[in-house]
Amino acid sequence: MHPQSISKNGVDLIKKFEGLHKVKDGKIHSYRCPAGVWSAGWGSTKGVRSGTVWTRQEAEARLMADILEHEHIVKQKVSVPLTQ
Repeated sequence: MHPQSISKNGVDLIKKFEGLHKVKDGKIHSYRCPAGVWSAGWGSTKGVRSGTVWTRQEAEARLMADILEHEHIVKQKVSVPLTQ
């Protein structure tokens, strides 16, 4: 059986490894990651382009949306029990 959702520790681990980049004047600005892809917040890329600016709350919401999208894929493809 799969866990319902990622734990707070899991979210914190993602945040630790991804880092919150390009914070200026309380806003989060897009940047090109080492692979040359436009990113913002904690490594989000979907719909991000040059000049994208988010609040911290928008970055948090995007991170959670990205996590939920990937959780859905994992739950579809993995048939063995998973834990946090």
